[in-house]
Amino acid sequence: MCSSDLQDDERPAPPPRQPLAPSRHRRVPGSARSAIRLLLQNPQLARDAGDTSGLATLEEADLPLLLELLAYLRKNPAASMGGILGYWYGTPEGELLNRLAAADPVPGHHAEQEFQDILRHLSSRVVSNQSEDRRRALESIPFTEMSPEQKQEYMSLLRARPR
Repeated sequence: MCSSDLQDDERPAPPPRQPLAPSRHRRVPGSARSAIRLLLQNPQLARDAGDTSGLATLEEADLPLLLELLAYLRKNPAASMGGILGYWYGTPEGELLNRLAAADPVPGHHAEQEFQDILRHLSSRVVSNQSEDRRRALESIPFTEMSPEQKQEYMSLLRARPR
């Protein structure tokens, strides 16, 4: 007898569904938070961070802490994770740093490359935001009143815009 010959009440009941285990990581961390985690695990990465002052224009929740941490590590290049956590002890930022330090290490074997990739990504967002701001500024000028240079710049900004 094949299963199609069974009556509905004769079919075996499907196994009960197991509820999904609650995920500890429901939210994907932002770029700044990932960079902070990498710096906590590898404070020496701050030495090769370059000029990050332009990143302050971005709106990302943990970016101010990332910039403060980079400044601290530039002034204290021999700082360890314990030194970092001690510096921010008793502050809201310190609570976040403690949580990040207690989390699993950032996966991957190339912390330097991951850190530089994050900084490049953040920097590209700054450039993109600046281009978008300039395009909006040019759009506020009637096209007939734009100089030839402004028209050319506007057209090139439109072409460069992500779709």
